Amino acid sequence: MNLSSRASYLVACLAACSVTPASADTLTLADSVVYGRVSRMGPKSIQFMNGCMKDSVKEFPVDSIRRIEINGSCLPKPPKPYSAGGALCDKSKLLYRVEFNDSRPPAYASQVEFANARVHFVDPDGLQVHHDNLKKVAAISRQLVCDSAIPAQEKQPPSVCTEPVQWAVNFSYEPVMGNRIFTQGFSFYLVDDDGHPIATGDEISDTVRKSFQIALTWWTSAIYDRKATLSPDARAAIEKMVSHSESGGYVLLTPPQVIQKGCPDGATFVVRYAKKSDAPFRDASDGSIKAARAEVEGRTLLVNGVDYPCWKAEPKKVIALPPDTMSKSECFNLVPVMTHELGHAFGLEGHKDDPNAPSVMDSVIRMEAPYPTAADADSLVTVLTKPIQGMLPGRIDADGRGVRLK
Repeated sequence: MNLSSRASYLVACLAACSVTPASADTLTLADSVVYGRVSRMGPKSIQFMNGCMKDSVKEFPVDSIRRIEINGSCLPKPPKPYSAGGALCDKSKLLYRVEFNDSRPPAYASQVEFANARVHFVDPDGLQVHHDNLKKVAAISRQLVCDSAIPAQEKQPPSVCTEPVQWAVNFSYEPVMGNRIFTQGFSFYLVDDDGHPIATGDEISDTVRKSFQIALTWWTSAIYDRKATLSPDARAAIEKMVSHSESGGYVLLTPPQVIQKGCPDGATFVVRYAKKSDAPFRDASDGSIKAARAEVEGRTLLVNGVDYPCWKAEPKKVIALPPDTMSKSECFNLVPVMTHELGHAFGLEGHKDDPNAPSVMDSVIRMEAPYPTAADADSLVTVLTKPIQGMLPGRIDADGRGVRLK
């Protein structure tokens, strides 16, 4: 199994974001200098509009880039003198040097990416990643730096969002099939009613992450159980998540892994956990209260923590749970609710509500089907094979689908 140290923040954004070019740049290569506009910088290549002409897009390998200067216009400007490093020493690293327009000292980074006016740079030790406004960057260069000369990382200003780099098994933001919402790895940014982040160590965070992960496991397992009915392409896609033992016939299915982000940058989903108002969950047609809502073909989930103050992440196929010992509130299992809402997010529209065929996609979670049925799995495969791009994280329409518990 492949163990990924960190997801590409640019790839995550490309799954959902439109691209806004950076300011015009001077690009210094190994053997030449070119002028234009860098629209993206990823882990392997840079996308460059030569002379700022949108119809003249080129890609350069990152290894061929010596320096990028953010100039602010498309007029050629002489590149400023800079050092490529390379002093004699016992141990050295090839790092990026990020220079800023403000009073901050330069930062050294093991990886730099940018797109959509945001820059992301990882500390030399690979333990933290910082997200900042690209307009604050003056230049980025690659240098061979002696280990002893790498300065201690300065604390970034409050405007910079910093979070630890996370590890996950088989993690990738590439789509499993054609649908770009259902990817090989998921990340979410959890906020409250006011848009303030809910910390990763919070009990709510733990419940949401576990429920998200179990829900994905349920959907993936349901699809795998139907592999005999899948098209060759869909079957090949789901088989990539499976490991087979050399003897004994054992099979290990590894569904897409879920991580919670401490910063919104790169998160493929936004989850809003309401603590103050249940207005977003009230159905105007009948006054009923939804337990959660989701944007259809989107990347936004809403969880009702007002009318349902006690949520748990229970892998068993149950709905109601014993009351919370502290608050005495009735508790409910968030996993079936999350399973339902992710179905909408991936592209399942409407509610089935067939009394003769219970479904996790009914308008009310029922004990007969708190998890995906074979028919649900078939329906999901249909939308996963479509080239659905999906809405941006954070957006939800007034008619976003929701589910009730009672």
